[in-house]
Amino acid sequence: MRLIRISQSLLLASLIITGSISVPGIAQDSPQRTFVESFQKLIAEKDVDGAVKLVDETTDVQPEFLAQYRMQLGSLLLREKRGDDAAAQWEKALEVAYGNLEDGSNSRAIGLIIPNATMMLRQVQPEKAEQWIEKSLSTLEAKLDTDKLSDLHVSYAQLMRTKLNTPNKEAAEQAKNKLLEFVAKCEKLYANQSDPKANAKTMIDLWNDLLAVSDEKESQPLFDKLQTLAQSQLKESPSVPVFASYTMAVSSFVSRNARTAPDLAGDTLNSAMAFIESIESEDANFNRVRENFAKNAERMSKSIESARALVKMIGQPAPAIDPLEWVNGEPETLESLKGKVVLLDFWAVWCGPCIQTFPHLKHLDAEYGPKGLTIIGVTRQYNFSWDEATSNASRSKDPVSLEDEMAMLEKFIAKYELTHRTMLTPENSKMQSEYLVTGIPHVALLDKQGMVRLVKIGSGSKNAEEIEAMVKTLLEE
Repeated sequence: MRLIRISQSLLLASLIITGSISVPGIAQDSPQRTFVESFQKLIAEKDVDGAVKLVDETTDVQPEFLAQYRMQLGSLLLREKRGDDAAAQWEKALEVAYGNLEDGSNSRAIGLIIPNATMMLRQVQPEKAEQWIEKSLSTLEAKLDTDKLSDLHVSYAQLMRTKLNTPNKEAAEQAKNKLLEFVAKCEKLYANQSDPKANAKTMIDLWNDLLAVSDEKESQPLFDKLQTLAQSQLKESPSVPVFASYTMAVSSFVSRNARTAPDLAGDTLNSAMAFIESIESEDANFNRVRENFAKNAERMSKSIESARALVKMIGQPAPAIDPLEWVNGEPETLESLKGKVVLLDFWAVWCGPCIQTFPHLKHLDAEYGPKGLTIIGVTRQYNFSWDEATSNASRSKDPVSLEDEMAMLEKFIAKYELTHRTMLTPENSKMQSEYLVTGIPHVALLDKQGMVRLVKIGSGSKNAEEIEAMVKTLLEE
């Protein structure tokens, strides 16, 4: 399943829903407070259908408020593999947001529901999502103020971003160029304002959206512009909205560079933290955002250190493999594979991004297997069995024997028609830690002498292209 980047407003809503933060600005005895507390209780009890019924039957809370919770419900339903029910929730949220848009009673939160809901809807009903995208773009474009920035400009940019998610590279490039042109026009609108405070957050959010789709060369100068504006505004006045957008931008920039450029990510994070700690504010909401960012910074620091360790692996002898059982092929050792290029793919049956890489792995095996590439999947016991009703792997509440888990793995591999062998590691295996596996899919590419030459974490076309390019290089050596 493709990972979706949630907007700041919807992220805030999800934190409220899950109880991670309090609900500011809502009176204790208000209908909204009663609704939120009831909703939280149902979600905590994992009663998603009860939460759906609560949202559908609540009449004393504004539909705009409920729409944000429908977004969360859609995600929960999709996680339960109830795609049609998830789509229904997203469409109901879209109907409210679009109705407000047509009436002109738009708010930032509702405006951002449109691009986020269409991105989510695209996962299960792509044609319907495209209809909403085109209709909303047309309506938004007619309502954009040509003289000054507004929240609608952010909504429009985010909706334009959804058009980049297409396998058609030419169409994606055209969509990106249109987005670049749009943000450039927004920059001119912002520069022509007499008051630099006005709509500073809007400009920061626009750059933040562009940052998410920019390449490595574009991202650094773009982030520098964003950071300069955000820090200048925060020095003058510690605004919570600007601060939230700034910390989101720092997190995005650091996270995207943590694995490929850990030194840059580390320097950026340390510099941002020093600035953030220097801001004096007694605002509880401001300090709550600061505390949440500090916790996130700790996690990012660990990722950066892990990435630095991965960089040190390159050019070193590959750690030993540790098979307990083999599926879909004969046993192998690294010694027996000397003279071959070896691709180790760490994965799991429950991992959506891992499954996304299967077509590319099959392509690599078919294209380069005869030329000297050996692919080995690496997984371990996760207490999954095979569900004949759904023809899929299913996590079991009861202990699953090794024999049953192996049978499940054989059926899972057959379902996806994987052509390469997979090994199951023992429970006490050190292989995952020695290969520094902190997230999956995790690929380690070894040359003919058994040296680690490339490590990639995650799915996506960029990783796939870099892996294939290195496979070609190693086969030619």
